[in-house]
Amino acid sequence: MRTLFMLVPVLLSGCYRETADYDVRLYGQGTPLHDVLPAPEPHSGVIEVSRVRLWGTNLGLGLAGFSDQPRADGQEFILGSGSFAHPADPSFDRLATVVAAGPAALPNEDACYTVGAPGGYPYASNYVDAGDTLTLVGDGAELRLPRDPATYPRPAGETWFVGYGGTPLPVADEPSTPERPRLAQNWKPGEWQVSFPGTIPPPESAVGAFVQPGGGTLTFPEPVADVVMGGVTLRAPHHGYDDAGVWTGENDDVRVPSPFGTEGLEITWTPSTTAEPVTLVWRYLASGVEGSCDCAVGCGDGFTCEPEEEGSDTGVCVPNEGSTWNVLGELVCTLADDGEFTLTEERLSTLNAFVPHDPEWADGAMLFFGRVSEGTLTVPDAYTFNGKRAPSEPVRTRASDVVATRVVFP
Repeated sequence: MRTLFMLVPVLLSGCYRETADYDVRLYGQGTPLHDVLPAPEPHSGVIEVSRVRLWGTNLGLGLAGFSDQPRADGQEFILGSGSFAHPADPSFDRLATVVAAGPAALPNEDACYTVGAPGGYPYASNYVDAGDTLTLVGDGAELRLPRDPATYPRPAGETWFVGYGGTPLPVADEPSTPERPRLAQNWKPGEWQVSFPGTIPPPESAVGAFVQPGGGTLTFPEPVADVVMGGVTLRAPHHGYDDAGVWTGENDDVRVPSPFGTEGLEITWTPSTTAEPVTLVWRYLASGVEGSCDCAVGCGDGFTCEPEEEGSDTGVCVPNEGSTWNVLGELVCTLADDGEFTLTEERLSTLNAFVPHDPEWADGAMLFFGRVSEGTLTVPDAYTFNGKRAPSEPVRTRASDVVATRVVFP
């Protein structure tokens, strides 16, 4: 027994090695969120412009804060919006109407992080009026975002909201010519000038104001091109629409395969001349009510009428593959603009721990793929509704050019 007790310290000492702390770890494995993303900073508002191409099946405007019914497969739109407020709030830094930029990544490397449901709107205690129109001008192109509401309601205090834009607009990315008259060009990659005239609201208003003009610059990113996912080329589906824009039933399914149970979803694209990083967002969706319906008539392709009670002829329209506005969670990646990336099941493992890819938890999945440019601009100090001066922090700016598509789901 004595020999055994003497051997134990010797054996343990043989396992001992000098150690030191090394600044090496797998990115995303045990990495705290504050090491991936900087803490959100208070901002005095947000100006955001997105061009979205719905290059997938059974998609709607729900992803922009509206309704998914009727379907809008193959359509593209611009959504510009702006709001200002005091005091500054961190929610303006992170919350996005469509998508926000992913984590910072080292040059020529990819980085991803997982977040819960990203929905919601920036919080504001007191909104600030910047004038009747927020104007963006970029090398011959122009985008004008009118104030909402256009006039102040009475009596005082009836509304506390003042914003700009917020309505989906058709895309005109080529200049109008006499031979081919078009809408005024409202989308072009590059630097745009942002301006607002300032205003002095009536005494009965319940909002603050920028009494001086202000503005700055915002950069519109390059669009992605020649995107292929799992052998499927992303494009607008060739569905049939009548003159009223109602889908007639012609089926042309555009979906990308799921990476589950495979070596991964291979994605290729043509790199840009500016080598801007690419943003990829995978989202799980839950169902939501898209409006009332007569179950004898139905809700149209892609939706099911669920009766209010058994045997009832009235009910609500529910999408068959989840509402694009009802997000359960997402994976957000910043990709090097090298033209190729593989989305593996392993990258989705953290998200799947919260939202398993199972119809009992989620009703559908979709992907966003494009570029997002974020920055800030300085605005003048605001004046409150009672004439007090309120110092302003920089305003978050965001411009995105993304493609939305559907993923084959169980």
